[in-house]
Amino acid sequence: FELGEMLAERENYDEAIYVFEHSTGKWEKRKEAIEKCKYNRDGFIYGELKNILKDLSSQEQKQLIGYSRVFKIEISLRELIDTILKDKFKNTNWLEGDNTPDLKQIKINALKIKTEYEKHPYFRDDTQKKSLIDFMTFEELKKVIEVHWDKFKEIFGNEELCMGILKSVAIIRNDVAHARFLDDKQLQKIEQDFSELKRIFKKNMGIRAP
Repeated sequence: FELGEMLAERENYDEAIYVFEHSTGKWEKRKEAIEKCKYNRDGFIYGELKNILKDLSSQEQKQLIGYSRVFKIEISLRELIDTILKDKFKNTNWLEGDNTPDLKQIKINALKIKTEYEKHPYFRDDTQKKSLIDFMTFEELKKVIEVHWDKFKEIFGNEELCMGILKSVAIIRNDVAHARFLDDKQLQKIEQDFSELKRIFKKNMGIRAP
């Protein structure tokens, strides 16, 4: 229990919660400590989110939903590609071993963007540790899947269906990224695509599904 308290003081709330859950002593005391950690970890964020939502119109709130769907899809898609191609090339930095002509320009573009980010005074502290795949556009991620379809066929099944889903996500993603309001038809479509990709990822991969 003392270790949990020490971790909580250092704001390592997830670790503290784990320790409290598995330590000895009265459950009521441990439960109280766990709830306090969860509040300190999440309370401020949720409180701020509620304040933000109050200031948004219904259309702006819909935009947030669209953004959250696109964000989760793109994050999971990057992880999927990275997992599959690391295995194919037997290399954690698979792009170095991938000399496919169609991907040459994509590699050049990603390296250029990463280099520019590293020079900027406000780049993320972990930018240098990021893989080039983290600097690819959504269309470039789609192209990687097309080029290496032999490795993605078992996951997505029908290539035309897969590319159709990714194309609609790309179009909606561009509207979200450029602050163009989504209409109800687009919101319905991104929900459908989100659900389908979530099902595919959960069924086929041991990665974080959207």
